[in-house]
Amino acid sequence: MVWGLRFYLVQPQGFYIDLSSQTILKFYSESEDAKINDDFTQNEPTWSLPDLALAYNFGEIGPGKLAVYANAGIPAGGGSLNWKDGTIGTAAYGSTIAATASALVPGTTLTGYDTSLEASSIYYGIGGGVSYSIFDDLVSASAGVRWVKANRSGSIDAKYTYNTIGSVIAKYDYTYEASGFTPIFGIDVRPIKGLTLGARYELETPLEFVYDTDEISVSSASTTLNAGILAKLDQDGDKIQQNLPQVITFGAEYVINPKVAVSAGTNLYLLGMADIEDSNGDDMSRFFGVGYELNLAGQFKPIEKLTLGATTMYSNQGVKDSYFESEANLLTASANPPLDSLTFGLGAKYNVVKTLDVLLSGAYIYYIPADYTTTTSGLEVSYEKRIVNICVGASYKF
Repeated sequence: MVWGLRFYLVQPQGFYIDLSSQTILKFYSESEDAKINDDFTQNEPTWSLPDLALAYNFGEIGPGKLAVYANAGIPAGGGSLNWKDGTIGTAAYGSTIAATASALVPGTTLTGYDTSLEASSIYYGIGGGVSYSIFDDLVSASAGVRWVKANRSGSIDAKYTYNTIGSVIAKYDYTYEASGFTPIFGIDVRPIKGLTLGARYELETPLEFVYDTDEISVSSASTTLNAGILAKLDQDGDKIQQNLPQVITFGAEYVINPKVAVSAGTNLYLLGMADIEDSNGDDMSRFFGVGYELNLAGQFKPIEKLTLGATTMYSNQGVKDSYFESEANLLTASANPPLDSLTFGLGAKYNVVKTLDVLLSGAYIYYIPADYTTTTSGLEVSYEKRIVNICVGASYKF
């Protein structure tokens, strides 16, 4: 929640450390029923996404209390995907090649394909800042910055078979990376006893990605076709801007009594205002609006040492239908479709000793299935996703 830094300010003076790790089990499926007539699945897990938070509460400094913090984790991206039989996008690319080949051999059509796609997206973040509270902890403010290192990669293996030119075999391995800084500001207040209101603002993170082609090859009976496909695929040295958007967060927590607390919050992602380009350098802002999340949570302490929690959240990705309907986005959209979702989570925290807490939580994320028809080729695509998230962690005070 946005008032997380207040926790350290209202705790006794000292050094605090939080360490956690998430395991993400991903179950994706998709199908196309008009022209490709095939189903695709991937179940590649992400075994560990670690997160570390450090804070030191100096106690009374001047008219209020001062705390500093540092953290390291994964602010975006979710690890790897492995589509062993390819995706709708990799299958459809065979028809794109057929259109190119028809200029050389009229009447060329796709008769078969065998493809696979591996992709990875992990954004590493390291940050720090300061928080200060005044008026007996009734008001606190924080300011910090996060350095983001974004690593993405892809690997495509494909064999397409045609009625006139035989087989086209292609392999393309690439990476593209970027880094940038995110200024972050927060404030929270306690207007009445037990109630905390908070807000956080993250500025847009500038990320200029640079492509690096690790391996690329195309083999067919036509050297002219090979050269044409290579020219379209190879992006070595190309630069594209794909910034992380501004994020505005609001939250409220009410402690009903020492055993029960409830909270609610929202995150707003200003995607339509972010500088986002596609692989050709064209502006993609027209495909996005404002993404948002709405969450409700509650905590209950059945005994002094044990805290139980539950949460539910609705997420709207802020992606317009035109994003899915544009065939130019098909390869990216089919690899990891940005669907709206519902999250249901449970967790427990246990105080082992006075200075040590351990945490276990789990969440089920149900992505709302979606069907789209592409405007160019009339492909009828269907997307489904499910995720199970397991988190373990510990907190210690020195």
